Amino acid sequence: MRPTLLDKALPAKDLFAIRLGRIGFINTVPVYHGLQQALPKNLQSQIHVVSNTPMGLNKAIVAGHLELSPVSTAWYAQHQDQLTLLPGLSVSSLGSVESVLLVSDFGLHQWQGQPIAVPDDSATSVAVLRALIQHHSGIDPLDAFVVYPAHLQEQALRDYPAVLTIGDRALAWLHGQNTAALTPGLTTKQPIDLATAWQAFTGEPLVFAVWVARSEWLKTHETEAIQVMDALIKSKNEFLSSEPSQHEACKTLVSATALSESILKHYWTQSLDYGWSEGHQASVERLSALMTHTRVSCLV
Repeated sequence: MRPTLLDKALPAKDLFAIRLGRIGFINTVPVYHGLQQALPKNLQSQIHVVSNTPMGLNKAIVAGHLELSPVSTAWYAQHQDQLTLLPGLSVSSLGSVESVLLVSDFGLHQWQGQPIAVPDDSATSVAVLRALIQHHSGIDPLDAFVVYPAHLQEQALRDYPAVLTIGDRALAWLHGQNTAALTPGLTTKQPIDLATAWQAFTGEPLVFAVWVARSEWLKTHETEAIQVMDALIKSKNEFLSSEPSQHEACKTLVSATALSESILKHYWTQSLDYGWSEGHQASVERLSALMTHTRVSCLV
Protein backbone atom coordinates (compact mmCIF):
# COMPACT_ATOMS: atom_id res chain seq x y z
CA MET A 1 0.00 0.00 0.00
CA ARG A 2 1.34 3.43 -0.94
CA PRO A 3 1.87 5.80 2.02
CA THR A 4 -0.50 8.73 2.28
CA LEU A 5 0.09 12.17 3.69
CA LEU A 6 -1.32 11.02 7.00
CA ASP A 7 1.30 8.25 7.20
CA LYS A 8 4.18 10.68 6.77
CA ALA A 9 5.91 12.55 9.55
CA LEU A 10 4.39 16.00 9.82
CA PRO A 11 5.63 18.87 11.95
CA ALA A 12 4.12 18.88 15.41
CA LYS A 13 1.60 21.64 15.91
CA ASP A 14 3.60 23.37 18.63
CA LEU A 15 6.68 23.70 16.39
CA PHE A 16 4.97 26.14 14.03
CA ALA A 17 2.29 28.72 14.58
CA ILE A 18 0.72 27.98 11.19
CA ARG A 19 1.04 24.93 8.98
CA LEU A 20 0.08 26.10 5.50
CA GLY A 21 -0.81 23.68 2.72
CA ARG A 22 0.38 24.04 -0.85
CA ILE A 23 -0.83 22.05 -3.86
CA GLY A 24 2.20 20.22 -5.21
CA PHE A 25 1.46 21.14 -8.83
CA ILE A 26 2.86 24.00 -10.84
CA ASN A 27 -0.53 25.72 -10.76
CA THR A 28 0.23 27.27 -7.36
CA VAL A 29 3.70 28.60 -8.23
CA PRO A 30 2.41 32.19 -8.67
CA VAL A 31 0.74 32.13 -5.26
CA TYR A 32 3.72 30.83 -3.29
CA HIS A 33 6.76 32.05 -5.24
CA GLY A 34 7.13 35.31 -3.30
CA LEU A 35 5.27 34.33 -0.15
CA GLN A 36 8.19 34.64 2.29
CA GLN A 37 8.87 38.22 1.22
CA ALA A 38 5.16 39.11 1.23
CA LEU A 39 4.54 37.88 4.78
CA PRO A 40 4.67 40.42 7.61
CA LYS A 41 7.84 40.02 9.68
CA ASN A 42 5.94 38.71 12.69
CA LEU A 43 4.88 35.65 10.66
CA GLN A 44 7.94 34.95 8.53
CA SER A 45 9.41 32.49 11.02
CA GLN A 46 6.06 30.99 12.01
CA ILE A 47 4.90 29.51 8.71
CA HIS A 48 5.62 25.94 7.66
CA VAL A 49 4.53 25.11 4.10
CA VAL A 50 3.37 21.51 3.53
CA SER A 51 3.20 20.46 -0.11
CA ASN A 52 1.05 17.56 -1.29
CA THR A 53 -1.58 16.49 -3.79
CA PRO A 54 -5.04 18.07 -3.61
CA MET A 55 -6.42 14.95 -1.95
CA GLY A 56 -3.49 14.81 0.47
CA LEU A 57 -4.18 18.37 1.59
CA ASN A 58 -7.92 17.71 1.76
CA LYS A 59 -7.42 14.87 4.22
CA ALA A 60 -4.70 16.61 6.21
CA ILE A 61 -6.67 19.73 7.09
CA VAL A 62 -9.77 17.88 8.30
CA ALA A 63 -7.47 15.64 10.35
CA GLY A 64 -6.02 18.71 12.08
CA HIS A 65 -2.58 18.51 10.46
CA LEU A 66 -2.89 21.91 8.76
CA GLU A 67 -4.30 25.25 9.87
CA LEU A 68 -4.70 26.86 6.42
CA SER A 69 -4.66 25.28 2.99
CA PRO A 70 -6.05 25.24 -0.51
CA VAL A 71 -8.49 22.34 -0.81
CA SER A 72 -10.54 20.90 -3.63
CA THR A 73 -13.75 22.88 -4.01
CA ALA A 74 -15.73 19.65 -3.85
CA TRP A 75 -14.01 18.75 -0.58
CA TYR A 76 -14.83 22.13 0.94
CA ALA A 77 -18.43 21.65 -0.14
CA GLN A 78 -18.61 18.42 1.84
CA HIS A 79 -16.77 19.67 4.95
CA GLN A 80 -18.24 23.12 5.60
CA ASP A 81 -18.92 22.07 9.18
CA GLN A 82 -15.15 21.97 9.77
CA LEU A 83 -13.74 24.42 7.23
CA THR A 84 -14.22 28.15 6.66
CA LEU A 85 -13.79 29.59 3.19
CA LEU A 86 -11.23 32.41 2.93
CA PRO A 87 -12.34 34.55 -0.04
CA GLY A 88 -10.01 36.49 -2.28
CA LEU A 89 -8.08 33.66 -3.90
CA SER A 90 -8.79 30.53 -5.90
CA VAL A 91 -7.34 28.19 -8.48
CA SER A 92 -9.77 28.54 -11.35
CA SER A 93 -10.16 28.81 -15.08
CA LEU A 94 -12.41 31.02 -17.17
CA GLY A 95 -12.16 28.65 -20.14
CA SER A 96 -9.62 26.14 -21.38
CA VAL A 97 -7.24 25.20 -18.55
CA GLU A 98 -5.23 22.41 -20.25
CA SER A 99 -4.58 20.61 -16.96
CA VAL A 100 -7.94 18.94 -16.25
CA LEU A 101 -8.66 16.64 -19.15
CA LEU A 102 -10.80 13.65 -19.99
CA VAL A 103 -8.61 11.74 -22.44
CA SER A 104 -11.24 9.69 -24.19
CA ASP A 105 -12.31 7.61 -27.17
CA PHE A 106 -15.73 9.29 -26.99
CA GLY A 107 -17.29 12.70 -26.38
CA LEU A 108 -19.24 13.64 -23.27
CA HIS A 109 -22.52 13.31 -25.17
CA GLN A 110 -21.50 9.88 -26.53
CA TRP A 111 -21.01 8.11 -23.21
CA GLN A 112 -22.96 4.85 -23.09
CA GLY A 113 -21.76 3.14 -19.96
CA GLN A 114 -18.08 2.73 -20.80
CA PRO A 115 -15.73 2.62 -17.78
CA ILE A 116 -13.98 5.88 -16.91
CA ALA A 117 -10.75 5.89 -14.91
CA VAL A 118 -10.41 8.75 -12.40
CA PRO A 119 -7.24 9.54 -10.38
CA ASP A 120 -7.01 9.06 -6.63
CA ASP A 121 -5.61 12.56 -6.03
CA SER A 122 -8.58 14.62 -7.22
CA ALA A 123 -12.00 15.53 -5.86
CA THR A 124 -13.34 18.57 -7.74
CA SER A 125 -12.52 17.22 -11.20
CA VAL A 126 -14.29 13.93 -10.46
CA ALA A 127 -17.42 15.75 -9.35
CA VAL A 128 -17.33 18.06 -12.36
CA LEU A 129 -16.87 15.16 -14.76
CA ARG A 130 -19.87 13.41 -13.28
CA ALA A 131 -22.02 16.52 -13.65
CA LEU A 132 -20.95 17.10 -17.25
CA ILE A 133 -21.56 13.54 -18.42
CA GLN A 134 -24.92 13.47 -16.69
CA HIS A 135 -25.81 16.78 -18.34
CA HIS A 136 -24.83 15.58 -21.81
CA SER A 137 -26.03 11.97 -21.64
CA GLY A 138 -28.88 12.17 -19.15
CA ILE A 139 -27.34 9.27 -17.20
CA ASP A 140 -25.42 9.34 -13.93
CA PRO A 141 -21.98 7.81 -14.74
CA LEU A 142 -20.83 7.35 -11.15
CA ASP A 143 -21.00 3.57 -11.15
CA ALA A 144 -18.74 3.52 -14.22
CA PHE A 145 -15.95 5.42 -12.43
CA VAL A 146 -12.89 3.34 -11.58
CA VAL A 147 -10.27 4.93 -9.31
CA TYR A 148 -6.65 4.50 -10.39
CA PRO A 149 -3.40 5.49 -8.60
CA ALA A 150 -2.41 8.80 -10.15
CA HIS A 151 1.19 7.72 -10.72
CA LEU A 152 -0.07 4.87 -12.95
CA GLN A 153 -1.60 7.18 -15.54
CA GLU A 154 0.13 5.52 -18.50
CA GLN A 155 -1.29 2.15 -17.54
CA ALA A 156 -4.76 3.64 -17.11
CA LEU A 157 -4.51 5.17 -20.57
CA ARG A 158 -3.80 1.72 -21.97
CA ASP A 159 -6.50 -0.07 -19.99
CA TYR A 160 -9.53 2.24 -20.17
CA PRO A 161 -11.41 3.97 -22.98
CA ALA A 162 -11.53 7.21 -20.98
CA VAL A 163 -9.15 8.56 -18.35
CA LEU A 164 -9.41 11.70 -16.23
CA THR A 165 -6.01 13.32 -15.76
CA ILE A 166 -5.20 16.46 -13.79
CA GLY A 167 -2.38 18.82 -12.90
CA ASP A 168 1.15 18.57 -14.25
CA ARG A 169 0.51 15.12 -15.73
CA ALA A 170 -2.37 16.41 -17.83
CA LEU A 171 -0.40 19.43 -19.00
CA ALA A 172 2.55 17.25 -19.98
CA TRP A 173 0.31 14.78 -21.81
CA LEU A 174 -1.40 17.54 -23.74
CA HIS A 175 1.86 19.03 -24.92
CA GLY A 176 3.25 15.68 -25.94
CA GLN A 177 6.09 15.54 -23.45
CA ASN A 178 4.81 12.47 -21.63
CA THR A 179 5.77 9.16 -23.23
CA ALA A 180 2.18 8.05 -22.78
CA ALA A 181 1.18 10.48 -25.51
CA LEU A 182 3.35 8.59 -27.96
CA THR A 183 2.44 5.06 -26.89
CA PRO A 184 0.95 2.94 -29.69
CA GLY A 185 -2.77 2.49 -29.27
CA LEU A 186 -3.33 5.81 -27.50
CA THR A 187 -3.37 8.05 -30.54
CA THR A 188 -7.14 7.69 -31.02
CA LYS A 189 -7.89 9.27 -27.66
CA GLN A 190 -8.77 12.96 -27.68
CA PRO A 191 -8.56 15.43 -24.78
CA ILE A 192 -11.71 17.10 -23.52
CA ASP A 193 -10.94 20.17 -21.42
CA LEU A 194 -13.35 20.07 -18.47
CA ALA A 195 -13.00 23.78 -17.71
CA THR A 196 -14.16 24.61 -21.24
CA ALA A 197 -17.05 22.16 -20.93
CA TRP A 198 -18.02 23.52 -17.49
CA GLN A 199 -18.10 27.10 -18.73
CA ALA A 200 -20.26 26.07 -21.70
CA PHE A 201 -22.61 24.26 -19.31
CA THR A 202 -22.86 26.90 -16.56
CA GLY A 203 -21.46 30.15 -17.95
CA GLU A 204 -19.23 30.28 -14.85
CA PRO A 205 -15.54 29.80 -14.18
CA LEU A 206 -14.52 26.38 -12.96
CA VAL A 207 -13.10 26.73 -9.44
CA PHE A 208 -10.81 23.80 -8.78
CA ALA A 209 -9.57 24.85 -5.36
CA VAL A 210 -10.29 27.41 -2.66
CA TRP A 211 -8.30 28.46 0.39
CA VAL A 212 -9.79 27.52 3.75
CA ALA A 213 -8.97 27.48 7.45
CA ARG A 214 -9.98 24.99 10.06
CA SER A 215 -12.94 26.71 11.68
CA GLU A 216 -11.93 25.82 15.23
CA TRP A 217 -8.44 27.30 14.73
CA LEU A 218 -9.81 30.39 12.99
CA LYS A 219 -11.87 31.37 16.04
CA THR A 220 -8.70 32.47 17.83
CA HIS A 221 -6.44 33.28 14.86
CA GLU A 222 -8.49 35.45 12.52
CA THR A 223 -5.81 38.16 12.36
CA GLU A 224 -3.10 35.69 11.36
CA ALA A 225 -5.37 34.10 8.75
CA ILE A 226 -6.04 37.50 7.17
CA GLN A 227 -2.33 38.30 7.15
CA VAL A 228 -1.45 35.01 5.44
CA MET A 229 -4.19 35.42 2.82
CA ASP A 230 -3.09 39.00 2.12
CA ALA A 231 0.48 37.74 1.64
CA LEU A 232 -0.62 34.95 -0.71
CA ILE A 233 -2.62 37.42 -2.81
CA LYS A 234 0.27 39.88 -2.85
CA SER A 235 2.68 37.12 -3.91
CA LYS A 236 0.33 36.10 -6.72
CA ASN A 237 -0.17 39.64 -7.98
CA GLU A 238 3.53 40.46 -7.99
CA PHE A 239 4.46 37.19 -9.72
CA LEU A 240 1.93 37.59 -12.52
CA SER A 241 3.09 41.15 -13.20
CA SER A 242 6.81 40.32 -13.09
CA GLU A 243 8.58 38.77 -16.08
CA PRO A 244 11.80 38.31 -14.03
CA SER A 245 9.93 36.35 -11.36
CA GLN A 246 8.31 34.12 -13.96
CA HIS A 247 11.65 33.53 -15.66
CA GLU A 248 13.27 32.66 -12.34
CA ALA A 249 10.55 30.12 -11.56
CA CYS A 250 10.89 28.57 -15.00
CA LYS A 251 14.62 27.87 -14.58
CA THR A 252 14.05 24.76 -12.53
CA LEU A 253 10.60 23.84 -13.81
CA VAL A 254 11.58 23.56 -17.47
CA SER A 255 13.88 20.64 -16.71
CA ALA A 256 11.66 19.17 -14.01
CA THR A 257 8.47 19.17 -16.11
CA ALA A 258 9.87 19.01 -19.68
CA LEU A 259 7.56 21.94 -20.45
CA SER A 260 8.92 25.00 -22.19
CA GLU A 261 9.08 28.41 -20.57
CA SER A 262 6.48 29.75 -22.99
CA ILE A 263 4.05 26.95 -22.08
CA LEU A 264 4.55 27.53 -18.36
CA LYS A 265 4.06 31.29 -18.64
CA HIS A 266 0.95 30.86 -20.78
CA TYR A 267 -0.45 28.40 -18.26
CA TRP A 268 0.02 30.81 -15.34
CA THR A 269 -1.08 33.99 -17.07
CA GLN A 270 -3.71 32.81 -19.57
CA SER A 271 -5.06 29.35 -18.72
CA LEU A 272 -5.38 29.81 -14.97
CA ASP A 273 -7.29 32.40 -13.01
CA TYR A 274 -6.59 33.06 -9.34
CA GLY A 275 -9.31 35.57 -8.67
CA TRP A 276 -12.47 35.74 -6.61
CA SER A 277 -15.71 37.29 -7.83
CA GLU A 278 -19.46 36.76 -7.75
CA GLY A 279 -18.99 34.32 -10.62
CA HIS A 280 -16.45 32.30 -8.65
CA GLN A 281 -18.76 32.28 -5.64
CA ALA A 282 -21.69 31.13 -7.79
CA SER A 283 -19.60 28.31 -9.23
CA VAL A 284 -18.60 27.14 -5.74
CA GLU A 285 -22.25 27.23 -4.64
CA ARG A 286 -23.31 25.26 -7.72
CA LEU A 287 -20.73 22.60 -6.99
CA SER A 288 -21.74 22.54 -3.34
CA ALA A 289 -25.34 21.88 -4.36
CA LEU A 290 -24.15 19.12 -6.65
CA MET A 291 -22.13 17.45 -3.87
CA THR A 292 -25.22 17.42 -1.66
CA HIS A 293 -26.90 15.07 -4.11
CA THR A 294 -24.03 12.83 -5.22
CA ARG A 295 -22.05 9.84 -4.04
CA VAL A 296 -18.78 11.11 -5.52
CA SER A 297 -17.32 11.33 -2.02
CA CYS A 298 -17.25 7.56 -1.77
CA LEU A 299 -14.66 7.47 -4.54
CA VAL A 300 -12.05 9.72 -2.98
